Amino acid sequence: MWFLAITVTFAALRPAATRSPGVGQSPSKVGQAALFAGFVGLAFGVYISTLRLGFLSDDFVLAARAARNEFLGPAAEFFRPLSLLVYKLGGTRPVALHAFNIVLHGVNSALVVPVALSFGLSPAVAIVAGGLFLTYPGHVEAVAWSAGVQDLLMTALTLAAIVMFRTRPVWASAPLAAALLAKETAVAAPALAWLSQPRRWRVVVAGAAVVIVYAVLRITFGPVSRGYIVAPTGYLIKELLVRPFATLTVPLHSEVVVRWPLIGVVLASSVVVLVIRAAAIWQGDRRTILTLVAATLWVLLAAAPVYTLLNVTATLQGARYLYLPACGWAVLIAALLAPDRSRWNLAISIALCAAGGVGVMINLRPWSAASGWRDEILTRVTTARTAGCVSVWVSDVPDSIDGAYVFRNGLAEAIDPIRLDPAAPPHCRVSGGIGAR
Repeated sequence: MWFLAITVTFAALRPAATRSPGVGQSPSKVGQAALFAGFVGLAFGVYISTLRLGFLSDDFVLAARAARNEFLGPAAEFFRPLSLLVYKLGGTRPVALHAFNIVLHGVNSALVVPVALSFGLSPAVAIVAGGLFLTYPGHVEAVAWSAGVQDLLMTALTLAAIVMFRTRPVWASAPLAAALLAKETAVAAPALAWLSQPRRWRVVVAGAAVVIVYAVLRITFGPVSRGYIVAPTGYLIKELLVRPFATLTVPLHSEVVVRWPLIGVVLASSVVVLVIRAAAIWQGDRRTILTLVAATLWVLLAAAPVYTLLNVTATLQGARYLYLPACGWAVLIAALLAPDRSRWNLAISIALCAAGGVGVMINLRPWSAASGWRDEILTRVTTARTAGCVSVWVSDVPDSIDGAYVFRNGLAEAIDPIRLDPAAPPHCRVSGGIGAR
């Protein structure tokens, strides 16, 4: 990290160059429609297999809460009524919720394009940023898990607000307010908007006012999760500065990195090579260097609201917290991939997007395994029900399989109307352990 910082500083202090691209032009309405349709179609191509995953873990809890219209409680410390509304509309049709996640991911990838344009990237490079975001392997938890709709919906509305800050500033507060009702981490939106368009500070101040009003109301009328109010410590600050970039640089399941450790070395080294190459080409183009710095700060500021929860494991559990930060990362990598107009840049970008798609398929394997094991457990419970059990006790319940959630939560809701009771008779005891029969 220090090496990269010194390299960027060196590039910024070189004799000033004449290249300083301005803000890219937004596509026409027809072009925008084609852009969104294309990205949504590509999202289905990459994530089509998730339509068969069904509910896992928290999905059962959220679906049950939505069915009872419990949009405000009992877990009011996480005030996300808009996300629960999605479960209400989806009902007991997991395939509809998975399809909605895929659509949202495609929309978010398309929204990265105008955000990249606001950073000053050219239209071609901005589209590359959207493609990198679409095929980023670290998004599997957010897209494949229905509960990830909270991050997907919040990001869609946050990006929409940021884009509207530039094009329709009067209406930008509406999607920002909606984003806050999807997930609390949208509080970072005004800061992110300022990074992409610092001259529109008055609009950003208006967005900050919306966030302040939301924060006051949340604190006044409902408890705030303790995870959001932990005082910063040296360790937590270190994790905020390091963990997002570590995961974003090597967004692969630990099984892959352990089996082929050279992949991790190549990915980390590639970022260093890209920075050195760009620094040599930019030659003191300070405006471009500032774009690079702004995209880097996007990662940190977007992750800051959840800095106490950034425990992204080697199996990519918790990677959904980096969904919004990854927008800035996609802009950063796209800018590094195309520091000049060389034709090789397009070939490298296409190859990287294709490799990302392969990484997505690899990271999806544990989720398919978790889905299969959930079915096995529910089948055993159904067998007990057929035997006349009105209550069961499931032992050795799998929390997750290789990072993919199974029943960390939601077992009671999944087996309803049978009660989950430790006093169940012996013939009503079911093992949820892998390999048990």
